Amino acid sequence: MHSFIQLFLIASFIYEFFQLLWNNKEYGLGYMVVSGFLLIVLFLIQGWASFKYLILFQLICWSLGLIILSFIQPYVTVFGYRMELWFIIPYTISLCIIILNNYRKRNVK
Repeated sequence: MHSFIQLFLIASFIYEFFQLLWNNKEYGLGYMVVSGFLLIVLFLIQGWASFKYLILFQLICWSLGLIILSFIQPYVTVFGYRMELWFIIPYTISLCIIILNNYRKRNVK
Protein backbone atom coordinates (compact mmCIF):
# COMPACT_ATOMS: atom_id res chain seq x y z
CA MET A 1 0.00 0.00 0.00
CA HIS A 2 2.86 2.35 0.82
CA SER A 3 4.48 1.80 -2.58
CA PHE A 4 1.14 2.38 -4.30
CA ILE A 5 0.76 5.76 -2.60
CA GLN A 6 4.22 6.84 -3.69
CA LEU A 7 3.63 5.68 -7.24
CA PHE A 8 0.18 7.27 -7.40
CA LEU A 9 1.41 10.64 -6.14
CA ILE A 10 4.42 10.72 -8.47
CA ALA A 11 2.37 9.63 -11.49
CA SER A 12 -0.42 12.11 -10.81
CA PHE A 13 2.07 14.96 -10.28
CA ILE A 14 3.84 14.17 -13.57
CA TYR A 15 0.51 13.79 -15.41
CA GLU A 16 -0.78 17.16 -14.21
CA PHE A 17 2.59 18.77 -14.94
CA PHE A 18 2.53 17.58 -18.54
CA GLN A 19 -1.13 18.57 -18.91
CA LEU A 20 -0.23 22.05 -17.74
CA LEU A 21 2.78 22.36 -20.07
CA TRP A 22 1.50 20.74 -23.25
CA ASN A 23 -2.25 21.26 -23.14
CA ASN A 24 -2.44 24.45 -21.05
CA LYS A 25 -4.92 22.84 -18.62
CA GLU A 26 -4.69 25.36 -15.83
CA TYR A 27 -7.25 23.67 -13.60
CA GLY A 28 -4.70 20.93 -12.91
CA LEU A 29 -2.37 23.38 -11.19
CA GLY A 30 -4.19 23.11 -7.86
CA TYR A 31 -4.07 19.33 -7.87
CA MET A 32 -0.42 19.43 -8.92
CA VAL A 33 0.33 21.61 -5.89
CA VAL A 34 -1.55 19.21 -3.60
CA SER A 35 0.22 16.12 -4.94
CA GLY A 36 3.60 17.89 -4.90
CA PHE A 37 3.07 18.96 -1.29
CA LEU A 38 2.09 15.43 -0.31
CA LEU A 39 5.16 14.01 -2.05
CA ILE A 40 7.45 16.37 -0.15
CA VAL A 41 5.76 15.55 3.16
CA LEU A 42 5.89 11.83 2.37
CA PHE A 43 9.61 11.86 1.72
CA LEU A 44 10.35 14.05 4.76
CA ILE A 45 8.45 12.02 7.37
CA GLN A 46 8.88 8.59 5.80
CA GLY A 47 11.31 7.26 8.40
CA TRP A 48 9.74 8.91 11.43
CA ALA A 49 6.23 7.46 11.38
CA SER A 50 4.89 3.94 11.08
CA PHE A 51 3.36 2.91 7.77
CA LYS A 52 -0.13 2.73 9.24
CA TYR A 53 -0.13 6.35 10.36
CA LEU A 54 1.72 7.50 7.26
CA ILE A 55 -0.85 5.90 4.96
CA LEU A 56 -3.77 7.33 6.94
CA PHE A 57 -2.14 10.76 7.06
CA GLN A 58 -1.54 10.78 3.30
CA LEU A 59 -5.07 9.59 2.55
CA ILE A 60 -6.69 12.20 4.78
CA CYS A 61 -4.47 15.03 3.50
CA TRP A 62 -5.12 14.01 -0.12
CA SER A 63 -8.87 13.99 0.51
CA LEU A 64 -8.79 17.33 2.33
CA GLY A 65 -6.82 18.80 -0.55
CA LEU A 66 -9.39 17.57 -3.06
CA ILE A 67 -12.26 18.87 -0.92
CA ILE A 68 -10.65 22.31 -0.65
CA LEU A 69 -9.97 22.33 -4.40
CA SER A 70 -13.58 21.38 -5.13
CA PHE A 71 -14.70 24.58 -3.39
CA ILE A 72 -12.07 26.75 -5.10
CA GLN A 73 -12.19 25.38 -8.66
CA PRO A 74 -15.21 24.54 -10.81
CA TYR A 75 -14.03 20.93 -11.02
CA VAL A 76 -11.18 18.72 -9.82
CA THR A 77 -9.67 15.97 -11.95
CA VAL A 78 -7.35 13.08 -11.19
CA PHE A 79 -5.82 11.60 -14.35
CA GLY A 80 -8.51 13.38 -16.35
CA TYR A 81 -11.41 11.92 -14.34
CA ARG A 82 -13.66 14.32 -12.47
CA MET A 83 -13.67 13.90 -8.71
CA GLU A 84 -16.93 15.06 -7.21
CA LEU A 85 -17.43 15.85 -3.54
CA TRP A 86 -20.07 13.14 -3.14
CA PHE A 87 -17.44 10.57 -4.15
CA ILE A 88 -14.41 11.89 -2.25
CA ILE A 89 -15.94 11.83 1.23
CA PRO A 90 -17.38 8.26 1.21
CA TYR A 91 -14.24 7.00 -0.57
CA THR A 92 -12.01 8.43 2.15
CA ILE A 93 -14.15 7.14 5.00
CA SER A 94 -14.37 3.64 3.54
CA LEU A 95 -10.62 3.44 2.88
CA CYS A 96 -9.85 4.59 6.43
CA ILE A 97 -12.15 1.92 7.82
CA ILE A 98 -10.61 -0.77 5.61
CA ILE A 99 -7.05 0.23 6.53
CA LEU A 100 -7.80 0.37 10.26
CA ASN A 101 -9.60 -2.99 10.20
CA ASN A 102 -6.74 -4.54 8.26
CA TYR A 103 -4.19 -3.40 10.83
CA ARG A 104 -6.44 -4.43 13.72
CA LYS A 105 -6.74 -7.97 12.28
CA ARG A 106 -2.97 -8.21 11.88
CA ASN A 107 -2.37 -7.18 15.49
CA VAL A 108 -4.89 -9.65 16.90
CA LYS A 109 -3.15 -12.72 15.48
